[in-house]
Amino acid sequence: MHVAVLGAGVLGLSTALLAQQRGWTVSLYTDRLPLHTTSVKAGASFKPHAVGYTAHTRRLLEDSWTAFERVQAEAGAAAGVRKHVHWEASSAPRPRADYLSVMQQVRILERPEVPGGYAFGWRYVSFFIDMPVYLTWLMAQFEQNTGRVVVVNQPFTDLEQLAGLPAEIVFNCTGLGSRRLCHDQNLIPIKGQVVVVGPRPDMDWSINADGFYVYPRKTETLLGGTTERNIDTETVDNGALHLVIHGNKRILPGLELGDVRRAYAGLRPYREGGIRLEAEERNSRRIVHNYGHGGAGVTLSWGSARAALDCV
Repeated sequence: MHVAVLGAGVLGLSTALLAQQRGWTVSLYTDRLPLHTTSVKAGASFKPHAVGYTAHTRRLLEDSWTAFERVQAEAGAAAGVRKHVHWEASSAPRPRADYLSVMQQVRILERPEVPGGYAFGWRYVSFFIDMPVYLTWLMAQFEQNTGRVVVVNQPFTDLEQLAGLPAEIVFNCTGLGSRRLCHDQNLIPIKGQVVVVGPRPDMDWSINADGFYVYPRKTETLLGGTTERNIDTETVDNGALHLVIHGNKRILPGLELGDVRRAYAGLRPYREGGIRLEAEERNSRRIVHNYGHGGAGVTLSWGSARAALDCV
């Protein structure tokens, strides 16, 4: 069977790879290659964020955990996937999150055992994904499996445009692009700004704390902590930059504005009413939608890809 996948972010690539594993011939259509997609801007720690958590979300999370374990075992550092300790800290107590049952070695702790002097914290082992490395690895796997990449000049803006694609099934993994493609008014952008500073070789854990985060990579450290709903520009805001620096000083006390190497912003594709994972018939072909994951696109990518294929 010939199938088309729209979008070269983490959801599109994961869907394309699983389709290949089913023996299908896959063409990937995109106006942006992986290292220019929203996915490359993610942290990314394996945890659901800015997405509705339901029984369905939990199943996607469990499936994704199993798939990431397989990636780590088979490729490890080559794929940019590893397990490490992650903290979620807060100044006020929080009810235990349901998704902690998926994580490993979970501990509920209080001050003074929580980093940064925070009063409460969850400590657990999860996956940490270096997105530039991971997306490059995914694309390499797709091409090694004789996948075909078609770079289009403009993104698709209407489902009727898909009628000419030489495919029996089309998987729509276009993220925020589905606002125009599907005229989906439930899909909204949530802007997040990221600040990049130098590496922290002595920090072998990551943390989310009162809305801010520190994600150390091998050659750099990502700092974040802004959530701006219905903002659809990716411009860097100096006010947000100062906020991120100030908010992360409890974890990195010596942090200063002069430490900033670069900064960028990304738009999370959040969907009111939940992720869209369903099929529809259009022009005698099946279109399977797989978008609206908010800040959990990486975390839920493999589970969502499998669920999308099951719609076929």
